[in-house]
Amino acid sequence: MEANAARSGGFAKGIEDRVGPRLEQARQTLSRLDERIVDLARERPGTLLLGALALGFVLGKLASRREGRWT
Repeated sequence: MEANAARSGGFAKGIEDRVGPRLEQARQTLSRLDERIVDLARERPGTLLLGALALGFVLGKLASRREGRWT
């Protein structure tokens, strides 16, 4: 029983060693992206709002098309 627990712990540690650096890299990438978006919002708020409006319009159109297929 203890041998299985030790193996499970080793397995979990191996996953942590492989996934941990990737998660950290993803966190850093998202942090940089967040900084860029905040900078854009400060420098060009109108452009950001127009982009959000356009994206919302496109997503709304796509959602309404899909809704019609399921009914």
